[in-house]
Amino acid sequence: MGGKEISRVFKNEFKVLSSDRKTLAIFLLGPILVIAIFGVATMQTGGFFKINVAVVDEDQSTFSNLIVSRFEQSQYMIIKYHTDRATAEELFREGKIDAIIIVEHGFDSKVRTFYLYASESQKATLTLVVDNSYFYAPVVIPLALQPVMMDFYLKDVPKILNLPADLSPEIIQQVAARMQVVYFNVQLAYGENIPFFTTIFPLLTPMFLFIFGLFMCGPTIVGERIRGTLPRLLKTPIRRSEIIIGKLLVYLVIALYDCIVVLLISTIAFGVIVKGGILELFASLFLIAFAGCTWGMFYSTFAKSERQISDLQTYTLTIAMVLGGMVFPISIMPEPMQVLANILPLTHSVNAVRAFAIKGLGLEYGLVDMGYMLAFGAAMLALALVSFRFLKE
Repeated sequence: MGGKEISRVFKNEFKVLSSDRKTLAIFLLGPILVIAIFGVATMQTGGFFKINVAVVDEDQSTFSNLIVSRFEQSQYMIIKYHTDRATAEELFREGKIDAIIIVEHGFDSKVRTFYLYASESQKATLTLVVDNSYFYAPVVIPLALQPVMMDFYLKDVPKILNLPADLSPEIIQQVAARMQVVYFNVQLAYGENIPFFTTIFPLLTPMFLFIFGLFMCGPTIVGERIRGTLPRLLKTPIRRSEIIIGKLLVYLVIALYDCIVVLLISTIAFGVIVKGGILELFASLFLIAFAGCTWGMFYSTFAKSERQISDLQTYTLTIAMVLGGMVFPISIMPEPMQVLANILPLTHSVNAVRAFAIKGLGLEYGLVDMGYMLAFGAAMLALALVSFRFLKE
């Protein structure tokens, strides 16, 4: 094995790579972009998930204010709204919060009365409405409650009730038992025992259809270039826009078939129960496939080689998984990253599929998301048409 030969091959390959500026830029900037997005997106998580919460304090008393302040201090919760019950329920349906905490009327008086007459009184009620259409909220809620209630029982209740600080261990144990003054009325908003596949269906299915469209349309124009048929194709009387649209329609037919198959298998074989309109759900799935196909078509007109296509698809897939909610919830990201996540069509597809499939909401709750996916796909198609228009033979 000669060093000169290896050196010659190295120089030649480096010369070829450096002459292809698009590929070189993808190689050099791609990893930086991916790791930067991943790092910024996770920098506020603190190692655990957080949930967005609306608080409804119907009691407006000393004890209700204390327990709300404890929830505000929780490392697992972000109290985004202090509002009334009707507004909180609407925010819940719109997907802006993950849970509602309702401190019901009489909370303060029941805490005090139960401490004095535990056997004759009712506990104060704290209602928690949890969004179980997404897998993480029911998991985080128990983690959030334990430290909140521990501080409330051991610090707030004794202080307000003026309990002496030098109690004996036996009395402390008796007092602690009597301080368990809160009854949790936990309500899963979309029913008990939702199968795990159903909870991940709004994440898994849009991601699969988007990736399939992206990878399916990626090789179309690049394949013509590699096979050497692109110059002949461009010399035909067919307009360039007609070439793009004609090729795209083939893959949209395949995407249409994929959406039908995915829905049938998910509902028949894996027990996904569609609570909302099946046509709305089908339309939202097809629109994310449409966005993936047009994005892949744009890459195909922009790239010059299979290597470029492969790298662009890989980086897009990685970023989409991070920002689209597959790795961790969008709600725990910093606000600039949430804005970036909402630019991606995948985020809107997940919202629409959750609304139709699990929440059972009407078309009005997914119409904006569906409109965005359609507009995004149209924008990508326009970019593909412009890029192909200036493509040289």
